Formats: sequence, structure tokens, C-alpha cells
Amino acid sequence: NRSLARPNDYSFGVVLGAYSKARRIPGIAVRAEELLELMMDTYEMQEKRDGNNVWLIPSAFCTSAAISAWSKNTNILFDKEMSPIARASAIVDRLEQLHERYGRPQTQPNAAVYNALISICAFVNNGRGAGRQLSIDQRFENAKYAESILDMMEAKYIAGDSSSRPNVRTYGSLIQTWAGASSISNPRAAERVEVILQHMEDIYKRTRDIEIRPNFFCYTNAIHCWGRSERPDAVEKAMEIVERMERLSDSRENTEARPNAFAYCAMINALAKSRSSGHAGGRLTGKEVRDKTDALLRRMKERGVAADRATMNAALNAFARSGGDPRTVARAEEIVSDMEKSTFARGTPDIATWNTLINVYTKSGDPAAPEKAERVLRKVESSYLNGTYDRRPQALTYSAVIQAWAKSCRPEAAKRARGIIDAMRKPKTGVGGRSLVTEPTSVCYDGLIHALARSDDEDAVQQIEETLRYMEDQASVGNTSIVPTTRTYQAAILGLSKRSDTNDGAAKAEKILRRMIELHKGGSHDVQPNRFAYSACIQAFASLKSKEGAAKAYELLREMLLAYNKSGDRAIRPNEVTWSIVIHAFANSNEPGTANNLLRKMIELSALEEYAEVTPNHVVFTTVISAHSQAGEGRQAEELLREMYDSYAEGKESLKPSVAAFTACIQAYANASDAVTAVSRAEALFNEMWTRTSDGEVGVKPNGGTYSAMLDLYCKIGGNENLSKAESLLE
Repeated sequence: NRSLARPNDYSFGVVLGAYSKARRIPGIAVRAEELLELMMDTYEMQEKRDGNNVWLIPSAFCTSAAISAWSKNTNILFDKEMSPIARASAIVDRLEQLHERYGRPQTQPNAAVYNALISICAFVNNGRGAGRQLSIDQRFENAKYAESILDMMEAKYIAGDSSSRPNVRTYGSLIQTWAGASSISNPRAAERVEVILQHMEDIYKRTRDIEIRPNFFCYTNAIHCWGRSERPDAVEKAMEIVERMERLSDSRENTEARPNAFAYCAMINALAKSRSSGHAGGRLTGKEVRDKTDALLRRMKERGVAADRATMNAALNAFARSGGDPRTVARAEEIVSDMEKSTFARGTPDIATWNTLINVYTKSGDPAAPEKAERVLRKVESSYLNGTYDRRPQALTYSAVIQAWAKSCRPEAAKRARGIIDAMRKPKTGVGGRSLVTEPTSVCYDGLIHALARSDDEDAVQQIEETLRYMEDQASVGNTSIVPTTRTYQAAILGLSKRSDTNDGAAKAEKILRRMIELHKGGSHDVQPNRFAYSACIQAFASLKSKEGAAKAYELLREMLLAYNKSGDRAIRPNEVTWSIVIHAFANSNEPGTANNLLRKMIELSALEEYAEVTPNHVVFTTVISAHSQAGEGRQAEELLREMYDSYAEGKESLKPSVAAFTACIQAYANASDAVTAVSRAEALFNEMWTRTSDGEVGVKPNGGTYSAMLDLYCKIGGNENLSKAESLLE
């Protein structure tokens, strides 16, 4: 009887369930979708033929399994048709159409289906597979889409559809999606997560429904979200969540909120992020990060939470970002030593541990850091070859040592970096037939270019170009491990920008930038021209200290603005540093008027929310003051000084004038042609500096440069009275 062998819903469900649990199998998600489509097509054909004799129905379970297959296999390149979110959304749309058309309850999308769809948004936004290629704007759109699904589920539930009722998985996946969209350029994500978490807590307090009770997963992703936001209050907000978790679990109000190693690890990562160079103000000092990290480790021990490898590696990363003073380095070494002695299987060092310890040495500023980093590398190599350690050193391990040499700025750094790359290729043998050969990857060559960029070797520029050309040649013949990335080109531009005392160096830097733009337009996901690449190129032209160089720097700035206005991509939006470089360029080419006009433009833009990061600080103002100073424009220079004080009085701390600003104003009068006005105004400024210092103001006490400017003024004007004043100043 052929009907006995006919596959039914259960048969399809078993296979789709297996597909949904498979990871990193090429094409598995597409196969799952094709199988579901076969079910749907067969079902629809049965309904059209004889609705009373339907033997195969694509249930919500089968649909959610097919969607889950996409969440486990998000390595499909992102385009409009094949993105995991688009494919999963199309599956749900088809199921909804079948339910509306034929009305069978088995085909009604339920919470499991919608949860699977939100989960895909979470997986993609948190960098799974091709999700790493997404811009922060795309992640933000994904989060808004995921939240729209929650809104629909809540609306359906209120309308009487109990199968669409949101649960803790719904909210947890949505929080995770927003966490993946959080960054310094999108701090609003953290605020959304806080609202969602509070909404969950309010429902649970009101209903005591365990299906909606926030668990450690929800809270931990909220901590991640705050950490990634890099807001000034990020650490404080993240710590409030940790304390809330402890309070809820200790009082037994919500035992599911008990913080575990993942929660504390997320908090330590938030501390590390607070040292980011792009952090939006309120950065912690290195000592604060180290002490707070240590306090969290003690807190875990007191609460009986075992610190696993991930937590200890996060602590090491926090130490690396804290600047690495001798005490921090010693503490990092102590942690690694304790991990080596650990009897807890998940607490022993892995290759990431050693890589991070090398980074601690690299950022310590210790002159012996490269040698210490190499000793760690040799230890890992030896342990692997001797059979006492199963983890072989990665290309990233060698790259970390290369970076240690690059950042040392020692004369032999580039040579040593090259030597490490050459040694990677040489086979090493150990016990039991173990061998070790590691092919250098892009990150290794990036480190070499960084070392060359900091090198004083006469042929450094030629070596940078040759290394970049070699990487491009390897990529062109299919060597995917040596594909030049954004970091590669940035390092090359930076190296050339530091040798741009001639037009040739600046022109070469621009040529590389144009190559980046060309590759990105050609569809490369590895290369994207961003503000760092542009800023390095702008610096190359600014370093020429000529009107032509300044004009070219401004042209590149305008190009960035046009590209941002066209694409909306925050990665290319000029920031305060970019503007400052261009202003410096005009100041150094004796064009104070243009420098001042650009300052006005900065102030105008900073009033807009999206350009808040271009707010000029006291350094930018002082640069423009210095430009007027060189031109002998004392009145304009002093007007800028008064503008700084007015802004400072309004609460703009970054515009507090310094001794450099006052000194530049005095020098402006020394260079002025109106002798009578020059002396009176310069003396008034000099006396004001002393008055403010006497009143307790810090940072404006006249220094050697100030006295030199006053002496220059008196000597230039001459006359017995002024020369007498000069003698008094010398005394």
C-alpha cells in the first residue's frame, strides 16, 4: 500500500528539525526552505483538488524549524533576495497567505514562528556570518523590524489570538537584536532596550506570569547593549543592571535574574569599552578600569560564581585597554598564572588568553614589550610541539607579536616584524610527529605595514607599496587569507602620510584612497573607505604646509561630506579630528580667514544632533587663534579668546581657554602693526592671566612662552620705556 509510505507532517518536521539544528553546513538553510516550499506547494495543490482529503499540512512547527535553519546559517552574502531576514520573512508571509486562504488552524503563524523570525534578526545583528558586513544603520533597521514583529504579536494577542502571545524568548531575542545595533553612533539602542526590559518587569510584577519573567539572558544582553553604546553613562547604566540582577535574585523576587559568569563578563567588557578612543565622553582612567575589573572578579568569587575562561579573557582585555602600567601588567600575568593552575576545565588558558596577554604587553609602553610578547609566542609554540598543549598558535597570535614590535617604534621593529612573518612559513617539528607551519594572513601583513609606517628606514615607503602590491596579487589569484582589508589600506595611507613632506608622498596616499573607493564601489565587502582613511590622507596634504596642500585637504573634507549626505553611512562622516586637521592646514599655510570660516562651519554643524561629535574644543580654537597670531591680527585672536570664555561659562568644559590661547593672543599683538594698541592689549591680557591665576583658575598661569611673546613685543616696538619693561620681565 503506497499510502503507508507517504511522508506526513511528522516526517517533514523531523527532517526540518534536523536542518534547524545544523550549523555551518553550506546550503542547509536553502535546502530547509526548499523542503518547506515542497510541503506548502503540495498542501495548496491538495486544497485546490479536494479540501476534504488533505494529508500534508505545513504546520507552524515546520515553518519555525525552516526559519531557524536560516538563523544557524547566516553566512549567505547579503543582497535583497538572499539575506536571511528577507528569506525568513518571505516564509512567514507565505504561511500567513495559506492560513488566510484556507483557514486551517495548523497553518496559523504562532509565537514560535514569530520568535524564530526575531531570532534571525538577533543572529544577524550580532555578527553571525555575513552579518559582520552590515553597517550600523542596517542593524538599526533590523532592530526596528524585529520590534515591529513584537508590536504585531502584542496586537494579535490583545485581539484574542492566544497563540501569538509574546513570551520571554520574544523579548529576549528583541533585546539581543537591539544590543547588536548598539554603538557610539547609535546610542538610542540602549534606551530602547531599557524600555523593553522595564516593560517585561512591569508585566511580570502585575501578572506573575513566568512565561514573561525576564531572565539572565535578557539582562545580560541589556548590559552588552549599554557597553556597546559607549555613552558617557554606559558603565554606570550597565552596573545598575548587574546590581538589579543581584537584588532580584537575592530577594527571590526573580531567581531567573541571578547573574552568572556571562553577566559579569558582559560588565567587564563594558568597562573595557569605556577606554575606547571613540568613547563619547566620560572615559574611565586606566586605573579605574583595572580596579573595577578586579572588584567584579572578587564579587563573583564572593557570590560563588565561577569565573570561566571567557570572563578571565575579558578581564585581560580590560587590562590591555587600561594602558598597561606596571601594576596592571603584573595583575594580568597573575591572572594567566592562576588560569594555568586551574583545575576547572573551562578556566584554563586558550589561545585567546595568550593573544590578549601579548596585547597587554603591547599597550604597556614597556620598552621590553616586544621581547615579552615573543617569549609568550615561543612558549605557546613549544607547548604545542611538545604535546603539552593542544591549541596551536594562530596567525592572530603572530600578528599580535608583530603589532608589539610595530608599536615599539624601535629602529629594528620593521626588520623584526618581517622576520616573524618569514619564520611562520618555516616548518617546525615536535614530539609524536607534530609539525607547525602557519601561513601569514592579512592581519600579519597589516602589522608589518604598521611597523613600516612607523619606521625611519629610507626605503619604508617602497616596502609599504611592495607589501600592499603582494597582498593584492595574492588576492587576485584566489588566496583569500591575504586579502587587503580596510585596515590594510588605512595603515598604508598612514605610513605614506607620515612621509608627505613632498607632494609625492601625499599623492601616493591619495592614490591608495582612490583604490579603496574603487574596490568598495566594485562590491568588495573587505574594503570600505571611512573617516580614518580619509583623515590620514587629509593629514598627508595638510603636512605639506602649503596653500595647495590645504586646498586639497579641504577638497577631501568636502568629498567626505558629500559621500555622507548621499549614503547616510556614519563610517564616512567627518568628525572633530578630521575638521581639526583641515583647520590646521589653513592655519599653517597663513590663511587665518579660511581657518576661521571652517571653525564657524564646525560650530554651525555641531548644533545638529547628527553632527554633535564635530563640536570644536579648545585645541581647535587655539589653532585658529595661532593663525591670526601669525598674521598679526590681534583683535580677531582676542575675539576668539572671549568667545571661548563665553562658551565655557555656558557649560562647554572643552572650551576652557589655556595658557596657549592667551600666549597666542599676546603673540598676535607682538606681530601687529599698530604699536600703541598692541602694547596696551598685550599687557592687559598678561595681567588678566595673573589675575585669573590668583583667583584660583588653573591652566592660565604665564609660562616661558608667554614671557617670550611679551619680550618679543617690547623689543620689536623698542623705545626706552618698552626696553625697561623687557628688562623687568627678564628679572
